[in-house]
Amino acid sequence: MAYCTVSDVERMTRDVYTDSSQPSRARVETICTNVSAELDGYLAAGGYTVPVTNTQALAMLKAVAEKCAAVQAWHESRDTDASFPKIEDWRNDCVEFKRAIRKGEVWLPGITPEGDAQIAFGVVSTVSRDSWFTTRQELEED
Repeated sequence: MAYCTVSDVERMTRDVYTDSSQPSRARVETICTNVSAELDGYLAAGGYTVPVTNTQALAMLKAVAEKCAAVQAWHESRDTDASFPKIEDWRNDCVEFKRAIRKGEVWLPGITPEGDAQIAFGVVSTVSRDSWFTTRQELEED
């Protein structure tokens, strides 16, 4: 399930995507699907059940997916890597959202993650070892 549509991306970029445009309408549909799948991956890693069906959470994901897909479509439609500050802001918002979801710093509204992401990304302590077993010991011969 895509969290955004071609129409959403067109509204964000103020471009119109057709069969002959660069990127094409079909390509932008693929971008929307891929962005949504990537977000689902981050959400699943954060302990969420995907696809998300909660209305409040869907609204939040739609806003993020629109930005992520618009950035990619915008860059594919230009021959340069340079972009406007607004495009860079959208890209930074996407990156920051994915990082925050992965680390458990942001929760989707109306949904509690089922897993504990802190364990997956935290430091695990180890048991101290007895030096007898961690150093080579010479056996005495009789």
